[in-house]
Amino acid sequence: MAHEDRTLQATGPQHYVTPGSWTTAFYLAVICREKDRITALCHVPLALLRENGSRFDAYHYNWISTLQAYWLGKPDLGEKLVSAVDGTDPEIASDPETAGKLIYPPMEMFHRFLRKDHAGFTQALANALQWHKEYWTEESRMYQSPGLVALAPLAMACIAHDAGIPIGVESEYLPATLLGRKYSPISASSKTTGRRRSNSGWSASSTASPPESAATLSTGPASCTTVAPGPSPATSPRSGTT
Repeated sequence: MAHEDRTLQATGPQHYVTPGSWTTAFYLAVICREKDRITALCHVPLALLRENGSRFDAYHYNWISTLQAYWLGKPDLGEKLVSAVDGTDPEIASDPETAGKLIYPPMEMFHRFLRKDHAGFTQALANALQWHKEYWTEESRMYQSPGLVALAPLAMACIAHDAGIPIGVESEYLPATLLGRKYSPISASSKTTGRRRSNSGWSASSTASPPESAATLSTGPASCTTVAPGPSPATSPRSGTT
């Protein structure tokens, strides 16, 4: 460096570098339509996320691999998605409630998005919001901030919205301002010039087909258009699988 030998201190594995922090960062970048940040996240190797020593179920890594494959246009997208979905099976997952109510629903939304199934996507979004509500209104969690916004369903809805899929669901868990990009984000460079970024939409480079094997993915008619306070669904998130 600068024609000199230098020794740089490496940080090594960090406790905060986990699949959970990666997916949170990805969802936030998608919601903010930050393409460069999404691309940077998609180049993070899975091996790096395994190095901190924490134990996560395989579906966490398979879901990340699915999202990376979609954004980078890799050909094995369908196989990765099926592997991720299979890992959320309550007989396999170490925490069936979290896997079923928070992790599986956005996978189902993503599957419907890939298939361009507008009605199925609407139903999957409504279901995801209902399960988010049930999970976060449980007495021990009801005052925790992550429950205020359904981050993963919102991110999937943003992807679908920008691809032209109509979002027929309204919910306080799904802020319309963020979903419809009815705001004017300011990039780091424009802060000094006063220029605002364009609000034009975006999409990934992937043109991959939906998974060939969808036996583990649920189906159902799109009948719910509003998610408001009220009774939660009484069945399992995966009870409609075929």
